[in-house]
Amino acid sequence: MNSSDLAKILTTYNITVINSERLESTNNVYKICDSNNMVYIFKEIRDKDKLNLILTISNKLNKHGINISKPIPNNSGRYYVDVEEKIYYLSNYIEGETLSHEFINNNDFIVEIYGEVLGRIHMSLNEIISEADHTSLVKDVFEWGIPIIKKNNPGDSLFTKIERRLIVEFNSVVIGFDYQYIHRDYHPGNVLFQDGKFSGIIDFDISVKGMRIFDVCYFLTSTLADILSDEEKINRWLVYKNKFLMGYEKTNKLHQCEKDSIWYIMLGIEIIFAAWFFENKDNKRANYALDILKWIYLNEEKITAT
Repeated sequence: MNSSDLAKILTTYNITVINSERLESTNNVYKICDSNNMVYIFKEIRDKDKLNLILTISNKLNKHGINISKPIPNNSGRYYVDVEEKIYYLSNYIEGETLSHEFINNNDFIVEIYGEVLGRIHMSLNEIISEADHTSLVKDVFEWGIPIIKKNNPGDSLFTKIERRLIVEFNSVVIGFDYQYIHRDYHPGNVLFQDGKFSGIIDFDISVKGMRIFDVCYFLTSTLADILSDEEKINRWLVYKNKFLMGYEKTNKLHQCEKDSIWYIMLGIEIIFAAWFFENKDNKRANYALDILKWIYLNEEKITAT
């Protein structure tokens, strides 16, 4: 989509585009500035049901004082526009910036804030009542992730050992959990800060009904990236893992069974990461995900320590 096409589409919102910037080429995300110096995000969405969910989530979180981009209706009252058989929506832009892993790794108080924010998000999302099916981490790991990894990474004895351990224990650890809507992509790149304070959260586009502990573990695994070779940073991570959980429980208590599942779910998440990278022909990142997976497995005692 070129700038003139974009400007024409946005007239349906009574917006005169002064400047547009493509932020993500793969997901068709644009930052828009209009003649009134207002800033927006215009992005592609998978389907109308997902957009309706984002609208519900934004209303719920904004009501509870958590800043999130909210879809904006156009002149016809619709929250979307059809462009070349794709669906797009416009939302307000949230001011703020993401924090680097280096900064996070050296500031425990920030890690607590990430945890506290996630706890508040889950408290709010738990109010959304829905009959939608929930995701199955067990199915994703055993029916999708592991077969792909074994196909692309045959003869890996340590991975085989991990698989056997999970076959015996994984299902019994995660069974019986409550399900609610979760972010599904909660990591530092989706949490914004301004003047040292939390300013908002973005990208609920893959939000699903799942286990809330998944978001907790997703954040923890995401912050392991790029630090495995640095022993000092790893030791810091082990400290702020507990700080993150403390922050979460300031607003939302975890059950003991959820805490006991953290190591297992982190393994499951890294299996999904590795499989996804293999599927997308990115062997370098797939193998790095396997390195993280193996580190998590070999450091069970440290990770499960409180």
